[in-house]
Amino acid sequence: MLALVAGMSVMVGAHAAECPHGTIITAEDTVCTVPSGTGFVTVELWGAGGGSAAGSRDFGGAGGGGGGAYCSGMVAVDPGNSITLKVGRAGTGSVFQNVDGWKYGDNGGASTVTGPPGLAGFRAAGGKGGRGGKLPAIPLPLTVTLAWGGEGGDAEQCAITDVAINRLRYSGGRGGGTQGHAGGGGGSAYRNGNGYPGQDSTTNDSGLGGAGFGRGGDGHTGERGSAGTYPGGGAGASAVTPVTPVYIGNDGANGQAIFWFAPGYRVGGAIDPGFWADGLVLGLNGSEEIAVRPTGYEYLSTFYHFWTPLPAGNAYNVTIKRQPAGQTCYVNNASGTVSGNVGNVAVGCVDDPYYVSGSLYGLSQPGLVLGLFAGDSTAGQRLGTVTPAMAEESFAFAGSPVRLTRQYTVGVVTQPTGLTCKVANATFFVQGPITDVRVTCSPGKVVGGSVSGLYAGRSVALELADQLLVATNSDAGGATVNVDFFFPGPLLSGTAYNVRIRDQPLGQMCNVVNGSGTMGSSDVNSVSVQCAGTICTNLDVDGDQQLNPAIDGLILLRVALGLTGAAVLDGISFAPGTRNTWSNIRYYLKDSCGMPTND
Repeated sequence: MLALVAGMSVMVGAHAAECPHGTIITAEDTVCTVPSGTGFVTVELWGAGGGSAAGSRDFGGAGGGGGGAYCSGMVAVDPGNSITLKVGRAGTGSVFQNVDGWKYGDNGGASTVTGPPGLAGFRAAGGKGGRGGKLPAIPLPLTVTLAWGGEGGDAEQCAITDVAINRLRYSGGRGGGTQGHAGGGGGSAYRNGNGYPGQDSTTNDSGLGGAGFGRGGDGHTGERGSAGTYPGGGAGASAVTPVTPVYIGNDGANGQAIFWFAPGYRVGGAIDPGFWADGLVLGLNGSEEIAVRPTGYEYLSTFYHFWTPLPAGNAYNVTIKRQPAGQTCYVNNASGTVSGNVGNVAVGCVDDPYYVSGSLYGLSQPGLVLGLFAGDSTAGQRLGTVTPAMAEESFAFAGSPVRLTRQYTVGVVTQPTGLTCKVANATFFVQGPITDVRVTCSPGKVVGGSVSGLYAGRSVALELADQLLVATNSDAGGATVNVDFFFPGPLLSGTAYNVRIRDQPLGQMCNVVNGSGTMGSSDVNSVSVQCAGTICTNLDVDGDQQLNPAIDGLILLRVALGLTGAAVLDGISFAPGTRNTWSNIRYYLKDSCGMPTND
């Protein structure tokens, strides 16, 4: 038989007394300490029941109050830890007022417990108060509910963290509704299930209270409804008839709490900073096993403990039952004898070494530097470099181990003299040793530069001999930004190059500056593609006061394709007195239309 600690403080002088074990606590506020001889506590909480609404001649019926929720779980504690408990108070019933407006019973209070970190989030919600319903001027069908019962306490409010086990949480039953009489109160949650709702009232009877660990009160018409039963039952509602006096909605029941302290001590410790891999399983004395997950913050220790209480004097031995994927862990202070809670079994983990290597083709000149980068591009942190010698056929980042399941990229930091090297299989996820990165070097250097003034979302197509390249401004913020580019095919030293515009961007005209020359022993990165908006409002290019596709349109098309001089004018017959020379047309396009040309 459980003893009842109702309305009693467990404070003794200036010091909190030990928390009672297995005793129902109903005192609204309790501060106590964890007793000696334990490493765990199971906390059970019930929220309080909601009060019912009161019916009246104008508010012809009332809803019952909802039942309180249930929340429990087992967490680690140390003797002497302070625990603060707040038990939810019952929601009171509403008082009849024969005026317009909704009538509500008060919500039941939540029961909460705080103290050691594992107790954060232990909260059993109280049931909601019932509502009153106003009779309409025009009678409604009896199937229409005029007043609603309060919702039961919500189990989701008990946000028990992963540091607890044996976690349970259930919702209270809702209160019954009514069509003109009085609904029943909802039952509080059980230890193993949700509370049952109170019955909706019918035209002839009032609703019965729903079952639960604490039962909901019955609703009554013509008299006050029943109070909810302890713990956390919702209140039954009251309603009046035209000849009866006024009644007050009844009250729900208070919540409660119980502490169960496990006899015996726990064994645990910390995993040193640097632990990041999934899959680690630790064992205790060959019986209990626990999986330990990394916190995601490698600079912090990861704390763990087993859930098997061991009496004082018992031996303990902690072992690695399964190594995590990508690390190897070991245990320090693994064995000993229990004399209290053990917290010094330390685990250290080191990375399993995986390395990146690959093949190398065509390296006939010195100067190649390869880099290993974290992430999916060479913009990530550089983790290591390697400088292969001429004629080498392979390379390896021997001093830069990589981690399992992480992503990396191999890129060229410095190109060799007179060669251009490209990397295949450059980006990869590590599932084991990486050996298939391929670096191929070819004679020659590449041509590139930047595009300026290109509107966001626009593209310009560039060509270099038989190479085609599309540069796009993909800035998500819509800004006009510079876009760097290079043609991937290397050109030999002494080869002439000429970058031309293949297709102009929509609504813009672009002009190539420094686009031609002769290749030397270095990359060309000075090509500038300058783009501007087309602002020409008069497309009469030749100035003959009319738009002629065979003349004006053809000129604009040829200029857009990058042609200049006689190539623009070839085959066009101009009328006397018009703009019929390239210098005049070029001046008009540039100064009057803001349209750049390629000369």
